[in-house]
Amino acid sequence: GLEGSLGARSVKLSGYQSFAWDPQTVGGAQSLDQTVRGASLSLEPEGGRALLRASLIDVNSKAGPLTTGGTGTLKGLFGRLFLGSALTLVAEAAQGSFTPADQAPLDMDSAEWAGGIAPTENERNGKAWRVSLMGSAKLFNYALNLRQTESTFSNPANPGFTMGGVGNLRSADLALSQGFKGGSGMIALNLRHTDSAVAPDEGAPKLNNDGGDLMLTLGGGRRVTLTVVGNAALRHGDAYDALGLPETDARD
Repeated sequence: GLEGSLGARSVKLSGYQSFAWDPQTVGGAQSLDQTVRGASLSLEPEGGRALLRASLIDVNSKAGPLTTGGTGTLKGLFGRLFLGSALTLVAEAAQGSFTPADQAPLDMDSAEWAGGIAPTENERNGKAWRVSLMGSAKLFNYALNLRQTESTFSNPANPGFTMGGVGNLRSADLALSQGFKGGSGMIALNLRHTDSAVAPDEGAPKLNNDGGDLMLTLGGGRRVTLTVVGNAALRHGDAYDALGLPETDARD
């Protein structure tokens, strides 16, 4: 591929263009045969306390073991605001769409599948967003992350390989920690929640995951350090007869 950028003070324009290439097998996994074009515009005033970036990515994928092929577009907006050590705000939103190619899937018996599975894809168009708050005050630190991805969201350049690319997902996590004076230890609490549909079908029930852990550390910086950790996890989901999935109700 080819990448370039132009900048003047607080403004930066970047672009990327890939070229046709034969997909290679890396680590036993077949790569996607894609042509990718992208552009972004960034605004960052002097001092680095704020950043705003808009991005656009167009992807053209050929049919293969992982996809029927098609075209996709991803429009994104990213922002960061630093208000001092007590608060940094990060927010991003994206709209992703994918249109399958108007062609028959490859023959499952052909060598081109290389042991892959037959993909079935529908036209999709959805949104996703994330908001993060983080900061510190003396010996206290915190971080909060909120995410939501619609069931119809698609990241055509990276289809579902990351948490942000998994459709119909909501998640939240909170991390709190308090250090003790003199570096004698700290106490930390982490809480998390995720819920996602058990299947991409409309009306499919959600699987809820809740968990947390509490850690106490004493004797930091000394010859002997004591650390005590406790954690809990709850998972619950209604039965889904369409796929023969039983009800889930587990506590760890």
